[in-house]
Amino acid sequence: MALYCVALFLGSVMRGMVRVRVPLCAGTLVLRKVGKEGVFGPTVGKFSLHNETSPNGLRLIDFAGAQNMVISSTRFMHKKINQATWLSPDRNTRNQIDYVVIDGRHASSVLGERTIRGPDIDSDHYLVAAKIRTRLNAAKTKEQKTQGKLDVEKLQSQQTANDFATRLSHLLSESTTHPAGIQEQWEHISKALRTAAEEKIGYRRPRKNIWYDAECRVVPETKDAAYRATLKASATRGMCERYRELKKEARRLFRKKAEAEGRKCEELELLATRNNARKFYQKIRRQTEGFKNGANSCRKENGDLVTDVQRVVKLWRQHFPALLQGGSNSSRRYEEPDPAIDDDTSPRPIMTKLE
Repeated sequence: MALYCVALFLGSVMRGMVRVRVPLCAGTLVLRKVGKEGVFGPTVGKFSLHNETSPNGLRLIDFAGAQNMVISSTRFMHKKINQATWLSPDRNTRNQIDYVVIDGRHASSVLGERTIRGPDIDSDHYLVAAKIRTRLNAAKTKEQKTQGKLDVEKLQSQQTANDFATRLSHLLSESTTHPAGIQEQWEHISKALRTAAEEKIGYRRPRKNIWYDAECRVVPETKDAAYRATLKASATRGMCERYRELKKEARRLFRKKAEAEGRKCEELELLATRNNARKFYQKIRRQTEGFKNGANSCRKENGDLVTDVQRVVKLWRQHFPALLQGGSNSSRRYEEPDPAIDDDTSPRPIMTKLE
């Protein structure tokens, strides 16, 4: 009954897609297997993974035939490993239960279709990719180039900063003719800066989730490596168990980071509603600017400013032993104060002297 309702719903959706140029459906239904029987005509191809059609597969074929559509997933010959779209929990049984159905008029627009097993999508299903050729009349519009933001945070790395400076000096010195006017000189310098920055720094990628930091990038890489290990023919049960544990760990980490970010947003909303502007802007500044190192500078005894990190460390290394051992400078600066005068020890005057 449920499957019959799904078929009715899909039929109503397809009838509402009259103005759509290329009607196309993609999805999964439990135990929907399309076989290689030749009685279904052009609706089904000859290269299915299964030999016999299941009852749900018959419903899919009836739906496609009623809507003048074609099951394009069975029209292309591939290896069996590239036809299976679902892997059972026993890691041995593979079925083809995900299909792409397209309008019969545009069936020739599908140039290829196969299963993509590489991407880790946290599912027992594989991705199904189809290569489709479209014939659309696109209006000629003037291309507008958007100016991206350079990732200047990479300049904090000394290696990146040196590479950028070397490339910039090379671009500024490679010009054979020197510009005469100020405008030409500025254009030459601006072009050199932009070229060196694009090559050595790159543009900043938009971040949808602020909480997605370096730790969140390492965990998925480890999980993807474990997933690729399970795709090999020599995969063992221990590899599969390790992949499941890493998948759970990644979900836990993402949930923890997202909840922490949500609590920070709730605190900001609470401070805003209570009109506590001081703490509100302090938290905003802390979240947007992040951690900042202190100034790496120091002054010598004669007052000269030292900015080199190694020399600053050397000065502090010389200062602390002298301070702890009580050197001449420290003893002169922190000499003990004079003892307080005790008024009780001084002789008190007698009555006759007062008279």
